[in-house]
Amino acid sequence: MNQSHEFRREVLKWLCLVAFLGATTMGVLDFRRGQPSISVLEIGFGIWGLMLYLFLDRAKNLVPWSLTLLLPFSLLIVYANAKIESTQTTFVWVQTIPVFSYLMLGRRWGLLFSIIFVTLGIVFYLPRLSPNPADFITELLDLGLASLVIVGFAHIYDRSRDEAFSLLVDQAEEDALTGIKNRRGFEITLKDVARTAKRQQLAISVAVIDLDHFKRINDQYGHAIGDKALCHAVDFIRARTRSSDVLGRLGGEEFAICMLGCTAEQCIKQLDQLRQAFAETPLQTDDLIIAMSFSAGVAQLGVDGDDLFSLFKIADRRLYRAKDSGRNRVVGKETGKGD
Repeated sequence: MNQSHEFRREVLKWLCLVAFLGATTMGVLDFRRGQPSISVLEIGFGIWGLMLYLFLDRAKNLVPWSLTLLLPFSLLIVYANAKIESTQTTFVWVQTIPVFSYLMLGRRWGLLFSIIFVTLGIVFYLPRLSPNPADFITELLDLGLASLVIVGFAHIYDRSRDEAFSLLVDQAEEDALTGIKNRRGFEITLKDVARTAKRQQLAISVAVIDLDHFKRINDQYGHAIGDKALCHAVDFIRARTRSSDVLGRLGGEEFAICMLGCTAEQCIKQLDQLRQAFAETPLQTDDLIIAMSFSAGVAQLGVDGDDLFSLFKIADRRLYRAKDSGRNRVVGKETGKGD
């Protein structure tokens, strides 16, 4: 479950507590002011806020639960503005609707919800405006423009927050050198792919890949050339695999690739063709021609392991079998292919 989803959960829980404390307090005050009808609604809304708070940790889809809080809250505000005996400051609560809507529903639904209920709030507040036509227009413009500014700022804030969050996620899950997934990003994506494979009843195979004798390249030519060698390997593999295949750097010269819809045998065949082509395509840089090769271990989910942890463990073990067997080969359950 992504962090943006959890952020909205925490916001919703906080708003539930605010609803409980604020609405029940206002309900008691309005009851003492002789407004029992709105008092009952406020206290009922506050109790619902508390009940929702206690339930939210178990909720998966937050949008419908957000609506069960936001909809009665907005209707209550509109109703309060429609009652002549309410104070004139009641309208300030209309201005909170866009903020809560964007935080709880996101940009698209938040905008729609804000437009509907802010408009209703203004319409029901019209009888409170000055009967003088000139003053009426001025006051209406004040309400409308102030509301528009708040909706606009809420929209801009939510968009900026999403963009900043996406950037942070990319930085946290992307390998800075090669531009592919890092270990964390690969494992997160692999879980999503595994769920897709289970839902669609597709095979899924994972290969752990290690560049052969990479330390020699670093020691002989320096880390700058070593970095180019890593990028060369990534570019080569990425250009010759499917867009649906997920490539990640686990660390150092070790990589992993996830192939959806491929059995272990199919994965071995594809990787072995890739291995042979890679061995015939040296890195050419700075007047240097550096031969490279890789070894790989392959495992299939549901055949070699029932969970991702065991799948990685088995694929990694087979990688080391490939290296112990002379490198430049792909090893599956029983078969090792190589030169």
